[in-house]
Amino acid sequence: MSCIIWNCRGLRNQRAVQELVDLVQVKAPLLMFLAETWADQARLNYVKDRIRFDQKFFVERINKGGGLALFWRDGIEVDVETSSLNHIDVTINKSIEKPWRFTSFYGELETQRRFESWDLLRHLHRQISIPWLCAEDFNKITKQSEKSSGRLRPSNQMQQFRETLDECGFMDLGFMGFPFTWSKHWQNGFSLWERLERVVASKEWLMSFPDTKSQNHFGSICKELDLKKKELARYERLVLQGGNATRLLAIQKDINSLMDKEERMWRQRSRSLYLKDGDRITRFFHCRATIRKRRNNISGIKDRLDQWCTQTDQIASVFEEYYKELFTSANPESVPIALSSIP
Repeated sequence: MSCIIWNCRGLRNQRAVQELVDLVQVKAPLLMFLAETWADQARLNYVKDRIRFDQKFFVERINKGGGLALFWRDGIEVDVETSSLNHIDVTINKSIEKPWRFTSFYGELETQRRFESWDLLRHLHRQISIPWLCAEDFNKITKQSEKSSGRLRPSNQMQQFRETLDECGFMDLGFMGFPFTWSKHWQNGFSLWERLERVVASKEWLMSFPDTKSQNHFGSICKELDLKKKELARYERLVLQGGNATRLLAIQKDINSLMDKEERMWRQRSRSLYLKDGDRITRFFHCRATIRKRRNNISGIKDRLDQWCTQTDQIASVFEEYYKELFTSANPESVPIALSSIP
C-alpha cells in the first residue's frame, strides 16, 4: 500500500493543489495525510474531489494557520481513534486480518512547548498495542547532521526527542531522495536546511511490512522558484523605469541557484520513485525516461582524422577501430630487455 505524508504549507494556493494532484497521479496512494493545510472544510472538500479520494477526516485550522487532513480511498478500512491540533490517530483494517495503527503527527512549533508533543507521543504509545506507524512533521531533528548551516541545536533538545522515540519503541525508516524537508532563505544569501519530517515505526510494524520504503518529496523548491520568478518580473519593471539593478541581479542569481536545486531534486526523484502493486506508465515517468535516454545517447564522434561522424555505422566503426588498436599487440622486440631491468 502506498501512502503520501506531506506538510503542504497551505492549500489555498492553486499551484499547491495542482502539485498535490500531480503527486497523487504518480504515486497512486490509498492513504494521504496533509499538515498545515491552512484550509477550511469547503476547500478540503474541493481538494478531495480534485485528487479523487473517497473519504476524509480533518482537524480545523486555527485562524489562518495550522490544520490537519487525512484522505483515504474506499479500498481500505480506516477508523479514527483520537485527534487533536497535533495529531490524527487511526486504525487501518480494524475488522480485517492484521490491523495496524497509523498516527499522523505535527509537533509543536514553539521550542518551550515541545515537551507537550513528546508527552502526547508517550500517551498515544500507551493506548493501543498493535503494529504502529507514525509520521510527518515532528519539528525537531535528532542529530546535528540533519541540519545544514545555522546555529547548532542544543544537545538536550535532540536528546529528549531521541528518548521519546526510544520509549515508544520507534525505529526510523530512513528515506530516499533529498536529505532535507524544510528550508528558509534570507536576502543576504544565507540559507537554512533541516530534516524535520520523518517516518518511524514499531518493531512489530516493520516485521509485518519488511519491504517498506520511505521517500522524501521536497516540493518547497518549486514554490520558492515560482515566487522568485514573480519577484524578478516586478523588479524588471522597476529597473526599466530607472530603478537600481542591484536587487535584480541578486534575484537572478537566486533563481539560477534554485533551478540547479530543482534539477537535482527531479533527477533524484525520477530515479528513486517507485510504484508498488504493479507499475503504471505515466506521462511523468515517460518524460523522465526519455530525457535520460537522450542524455545517454551518443549523437556524434570524431575519428582519428578529426572528421565528425554522425551516422550510426560510422560511430560504431570509430569505436571498433579504437578498441582494436588499443588491445592489439604491437609485437615489441625489446620485452626481454625491459623485463631484465625489473628487480
